[in-house]
Amino acid sequence: MLVIPAIDVLHGCCVRLFKGSYSRVTQYGDPLETVQTWVSAGARRIHVVDLDGAKQGEMKNFDLIKGMIQSADCEFEVGGGIRDVHTAMRIIHLGAKVIFGTVVVENPSLVHGIAREHGKQCIVSLDERDGKVQVRGWLKGSSENVFSVARGMERMGVSEIVFTSIERDGALVGPNFKMIKQMLETVSIPVIASGGVSTLEDLEKLKAAGVHGAIVGKALYEKKIDLKEAIEAIE
Repeated sequence: MLVIPAIDVLHGCCVRLFKGSYSRVTQYGDPLETVQTWVSAGARRIHVVDLDGAKQGEMKNFDLIKGMIQSADCEFEVGGGIRDVHTAMRIIHLGAKVIFGTVVVENPSLVHGIAREHGKQCIVSLDERDGKVQVRGWLKGSSENVFSVARGMERMGVSEIVFTSIERDGALVGPNFKMIKQMLETVSIPVIASGGVSTLEDLEKLKAAGVHGAIVGKALYEKKIDLKEAIEAIE
């Protein structure tokens, strides 16, 4: 199982939100320096989200994210405001995996079209609240059942699903193992769990459950988990 550190970018700074709230932001410094910290600790993949893009509907930090990708010899997955073919292809051409969120609900044909040619570099982020997919930087709900959407995305040819329980994200309360188990039973493609990871025990339980990777954010920044130790123990 991959232990994947998260870098969320807002106004050019590395931040964490509490349960997806833009009014509850903690800043943690420079994203480029943070990349080097995680790579030095042994990260094989880094999860990057342009929060400005997710909120405003178009990627706002492309140049910064490009610099992050080019500065490190590891794999990246990038999301946030990727709602058109041009932006998605810019990320793919950088060698990163592209994460689709809002368009999964609002424009699934866009995902389908890109996945036909570049399926291995296409990831879908399914962020749920009460079992329904949330969109537009988690600021808007939908009526779409998260598991039904997951099945549809798998049929379209995406390579992985990032599954987040928003009420756990940034709260250090542990993952939603019940929902993760259901997602693992729903699809056969790899699932990356996100939201609530706070201890090494959480990572061990996720590995035992069979997820492909676990995204860790606030627990790293608040030094609840040491990334180097976690990678050595889990990977």
